[in-house]
Amino acid sequence: MKVFYLPLICVFLLSSCKFLDSKEYLDENSAWFMDSIEFMGKDVKYKMMGNALIFEDDYCSVPLEQTGMEKGDDISSWKVDEENHLLTIRSKNKYFNRTFEFCFKEDKEDNVIELYMVSDSVTILAHSPNKLESGLIEPPFLCNN
Repeated sequence: MKVFYLPLICVFLLSSCKFLDSKEYLDENSAWFMDSIEFMGKDVKYKMMGNALIFEDDYCSVPLEQTGMEKGDDISSWKVDEENHLLTIRSKNKYFNRTFEFCFKEDKEDNVIELYMVSDSVTILAHSPNKLESGLIEPPFLCNN
């Protein structure tokens, strides 16, 4: 009888674990706060009005540039190429309107998950406000370095 329960318990435990792909993970954590954004190696965070990247099912919101953008211009589209770890954002903000390679990092010192995004000319480091010990779901993959 005990032998019968053991496989059932294993199936239950495995089915109760939640595994998310990258798009679901970005959406689940919703807001990511930029710690830094560099364009061609130069800090451009001061050129942004706000510092939050917000991912929803079918759109994302990026910070407005201080000049040349109006309210509503923050709404952008996004898609993820899971196989190649690419995040494409279509935005009126020139710093975000591109395809990024991306990965997740665990910052054990600050107890947060970080989102690292890099393109040919833009590098962004952002973090989730959710703390690791708060039951945050593990990221789908981590950066290699």
